[in-house]
Amino acid sequence: MATASFKQQVLQKLSKVNDSPEESEHLKRAVENYNEKLKDFLRDNDILYPSASIPALAEVPGELARGFNIIDGEWLYDESFDVERICREYDLERSELLADGKLRNELNSAREAAATLRRVAQDLLGIGPSRYYAVLAMDGDNMGQWVSGQKSPEFARLLHPDVRDYFARDEEIRQVLNSDRPLGPTVHVALSTALKNFSLKCVQPVLEPNEPGV
Repeated sequence: MATASFKQQVLQKLSKVNDSPEESEHLKRAVENYNEKLKDFLRDNDILYPSASIPALAEVPGELARGFNIIDGEWLYDESFDVERICREYDLERSELLADGKLRNELNSAREAAATLRRVAQDLLGIGPSRYYAVLAMDGDNMGQWVSGQKSPEFARLLHPDVRDYFARDEEIRQVLNSDRPLGPTVHVALSTALKNFSLKCVQPVLEPNEPGV
């Protein structure tokens, strides 16, 4: 996710071939090499490939862009190629990875391809993959209070007025109507569904065209 902006700027540069053909060609070769070397290494080791594309970048046309997008952004960082880390996270045998000459060569080639792409992008665009992304915790709609039950409505507010008035004639039932609805699985499911739909259908279309990965 943190590399979304880097990928976007690289693809934008590749789409403007006429502005500086020589630079674009240099960057294109670096991306092609990166795509090829990473694809070989990831597929041969049964590591996540293809990865899910960031929606805003998935719309960029062309096989080069598609190949770039379906490689997880973590492989743009040099530390991702650490053998111990790879074996730990992807349940691989270190001895097999190092003993197999083909896999060892693919690992080294992939690492070099990623380093070359970072260097070319830095030279031509003055950018590198970001190491950080921000998580903003906001509660402007008091959702925290809804989830914790502080804002649970009274039972009476959940009923049709005619139904409420009918049951309110009984003193014991009236006390129940005036109490807060307790939290339960159905309430949490409804809240989770509302938050999911808001994030995917309202927030994402507004933010992603300008800030992919947000």
